[in-house]
Amino acid sequence: LGWFLSGLILCAAIVITLFSFPYFHIQEEVREEYYILLILATLGSVCMTISTHFVSFVLSLELLSVSLFALIGYLKTGSVSIEAGIKYLILAAVATSFILFGFALIYTATGSMDIAGLAGSLKGGPLNMLVLTGLALAIVGFGFKMALVPFHFWTPDIYSAAPAPVAAFVATISKGAAFVFLLRLFYGIDGLNQPSVWIAFAVVATASMFIGNWLGLQQQNLKRLIAYSSISHLGYLMVGFLAFSPLGIRAAVFYLVIYFASILAAFGMITYLSNKKGEPVMIEDYRGLFWTKPWLAAFFTLVMLSLAGIPFTAGFMGKFYILSAGMGAGKIFLLVVLAVSSTIGLFYYLRVVAVMLSRTEGKPALDDYIGKQSWALKTLVAILFILILWMGVYPNTFFSMMGM
Repeated sequence: LGWFLSGLILCAAIVITLFSFPYFHIQEEVREEYYILLILATLGSVCMTISTHFVSFVLSLELLSVSLFALIGYLKTGSVSIEAGIKYLILAAVATSFILFGFALIYTATGSMDIAGLAGSLKGGPLNMLVLTGLALAIVGFGFKMALVPFHFWTPDIYSAAPAPVAAFVATISKGAAFVFLLRLFYGIDGLNQPSVWIAFAVVATASMFIGNWLGLQQQNLKRLIAYSSISHLGYLMVGFLAFSPLGIRAAVFYLVIYFASILAAFGMITYLSNKKGEPVMIEDYRGLFWTKPWLAAFFTLVMLSLAGIPFTAGFMGKFYILSAGMGAGKIFLLVVLAVSSTIGLFYYLRVVAVMLSRTEGKPALDDYIGKQSWALKTLVAILFILILWMGVYPNTFFSMMGM
């Protein structure tokens, strides 16, 4: 499973790299350092995914965080981008501090920093207060890294200020790597068997699903909308995690694949339409897109429907498996929260679709952005389109690929 998820991160990194070529060519920025930083961030993420030791995880996390700080503030022409990079650096340092303090307390209580050794030390009895405190601090740190409520406040500012390909990296690879280690740690030590730990995660997941979707309703900026959407989707992912079963693992991993594909497609659309004037980030910029570029509107409509979880899209099958895992584990309350919050989210996804389908007087705002794009970028967008449809209709293919 670890190698499959490492492969997922590498595939996502390749997609983001291909997005970056035309984006930074248009922006006329120095590009060489960008790709070095992207490789380092990807290396850190892959090492996080396969880590089974606290030290290797923290070193990988720092490699990722420092690289992302530079990537977020990479556009030298925009002070907002640099400000966002500094903000991310401060928050990353705070999150790492919580994780380090938590790991230190766990090591003090058990004498082990390896997950397998830790599981042996903790087997056969309730966790003592020192270990529980350490896990609580680690949960806070992971909450920051995954942008779960109430540690989510940095997300919309970072997404809206960072270059679109970098925002895609933060939304997918960075969060995905943190989630995989969280899964390995708490499943490895049977941490979710502790009622206090399970309740803490359940509260965070519930708040993320509701607040992420509720704040998404109020957004007019597309990148900020995607930011709040990603918060709610991480909440859905936590439902599979909290099922604490083999089916829960399968559902969570499958949902992670779908989340990667859908979010990459959304940021791919913004990247595709970017030019020297900037990025079309306001929802109103997309008004009338169906009547000028119907194939682009069809692609973006599919992305929005997948994020909303509409049938025959990847998002629907992902939520179906999450619901199945939750039902099998008897987590009815979380399933009700997921269903209600998904209904709230449906409104802002459909609002984007409605804007694209509406007519506009005069020249559409998006005409100022649409230009000639490379065939490589067009092909990549088409592949993501097919992937979202394929996972919505033939999900068993991906379970076979995962060896599940």
